[in-house]
Amino acid sequence: MSELRNKSKLLSKKRAALVLFVVLMIGSMVFVKAQPITAHERTVTRDEVFSNFKSVDTARSTVEDKVIESDHPYANNYDHTWTITKDGATKIRVHFSYIEVEYSYDYLYVYDYQGTTLHKLTGTYSSGGWTDWSNGDTIKVRLITDYSVTKWGFKIDKIEYEGGSSSDSSTNTTWGNGGKYAIVIGISDYRSISDLNYADDDAKDWYNFLKDKGFEVHVYGDPHTDNYPRYDGLATEANVRAAIQGLAEHAKAGDIVVITSSGHGGADETNGWYYSGGGATNDVTSFLCMYDSASGTNGNYYDSEMASDLNRFASGVKITIVLDHCHSGGFGPDLMNSDNAQYILLLTTATGNGYGYDESDYQNGKFTYWLLQAFSNGQTTWEGAFNWILVKGRYLPVQNEADMPQMFDGNTTVNYSP
Repeated sequence: MSELRNKSKLLSKKRAALVLFVVLMIGSMVFVKAQPITAHERTVTRDEVFSNFKSVDTARSTVEDKVIESDHPYANNYDHTWTITKDGATKIRVHFSYIEVEYSYDYLYVYDYQGTTLHKLTGTYSSGGWTDWSNGDTIKVRLITDYSVTKWGFKIDKIEYEGGSSSDSSTNTTWGNGGKYAIVIGISDYRSISDLNYADDDAKDWYNFLKDKGFEVHVYGDPHTDNYPRYDGLATEANVRAAIQGLAEHAKAGDIVVITSSGHGGADETNGWYYSGGGATNDVTSFLCMYDSASGTNGNYYDSEMASDLNRFASGVKITIVLDHCHSGGFGPDLMNSDNAQYILLLTTATGNGYGYDESDYQNGKFTYWLLQAFSNGQTTWEGAFNWILVKGRYLPVQNEADMPQMFDGNTTVNYSP
């Protein structure tokens, strides 16, 4: 250090003046923002700007006029996010008619529903273009500007979406005439409540199993449509009920119907059971949490509602229901007291105050996994599969008595086969 100090004293006055001049110039540059030259403000083609664009089946999508725009010109030191939502949509994207922001200093971001960046845009895009898709019903646009130089801004003129409609519901209720029909539901990614890991995998595995057995299968799930082998709609309460009611209108005596559902479940606090810490009971009011649970709509499919929907089926339609939801045993009393009880078989992962479990070892719900294992090991009926997982001890032990799987059989003299 001292040697360096000594050398600094040997600088000539001329060199010292030069150094001082350079320092002063650099210091002055701190306070002046360099402006990009015109060549940087390039016009980019649509394909260059939105290179992540993915084509979809346009027959499944809807384009609507929707104007969302910044001020023209926008302000300095500005940070604002526009949230665009289409209730019931499974995918959504927006179309920019024009974008002009200061190149390299101001930025326009496009985020998906989780906040992941789809695009980071700066400069001029005179042709605009479609953004990439956001899964779910929401996409966001954010404009961030610095302290100087403003430009025109942006304008969105259209949105495109799949799955939504003016009634916020969309479902496929068209069926063939094969006589074997299944509705499969699996929700891992919820709109408002905590997520699960493997409910969508349950749906995929039930679809494959039932398809191999000759069923026509409709699948309802969360917004991640690519996680499902088939996708007939978002698993909102309204869509699921519409699907079951639509099938009820179609099925006739002698037909076979299977309904499987995996996701969160809950129960109302009937007779203080929730706080009692007592044994297992099915004497509760239970519900299945659909995709829109706790999101401003009801979103919960109650035991009494399912019983009412099943009463729409013609007498003689054989109905098997598999519920891999917490508290699903509470559906038993209502379904067994319904008008069609003698044609209903209900299998649940737990009692009315018990829990079901995501299992990382299986990448399924525990109940779903072992039922499918039972069929893989030679069982041919639903009743046989249920007894196999318990009698053989493969499902046991459970954490407590309330978590024991339940079977409710409206007619014990007849076994149902998938």
